[in-house]
Amino acid sequence: MAFNPEGSWQENVKSMSSAMSKVVSVEIINASRDVTMNGVTIAEGQYIGFFLMANSSPPQTAQKWPYNPPLAPQV
Repeated sequence: MAFNPEGSWQENVKSMSSAMSKVVSVEIINASRDVTMNGVTIAEGQYIGFFLMANSSPPQTAQKWPYNPPLAPQV
């Protein structure tokens, strides 16, 4: 974790800003009902996967998506 509760705010900003480019989150859920959203049709019971990525700027994040999505967090 990049946050150090005993560190100064300057140290934490630097550490957290650096770590932000490595943040990846994945969520997989089951659809509770049928729906069509943004041109995607999903049936009740189907699996839906969400990938969340973060970076230091919107253009950098957009450039990373959807290319080479990580399958597992890198430690």
